[in-house]
Amino acid sequence: MTAAKRTENENLFAQGTRPRASFSTILLFIVAAALVFGGFALFGHAFDIASVSESNTIEPGGWNAFTVFAAGLLCDAIGFWLAFSFIPGREKMALDQ
Repeated sequence: MTAAKRTENENLFAQGTRPRASFSTILLFIVAAALVFGGFALFGHAFDIASVSESNTIEPGGWNAFTVFAAGLLCDAIGFWLAFSFIPGREKMALDQ
């Protein structure tokens, strides 16, 4: 291998300028992913909830289904906020200091 080729290979595999992800960043990302996928699961379960009306008949939906759907929406919002706003902002602050 020539010296020029060796230098070219070293430039290709140079170390990155950003530091590695910390344990807390990885843990926050796992929590964010769990919140997002859990929120999607709550969305799906909201359509399976049936409520019993005053005439003892089973009707789909109702306030119970709405609250489960709203909880899923809240989980998704928090999960996406963690993944796309909180974690990158936290890393940017750490790099600026």
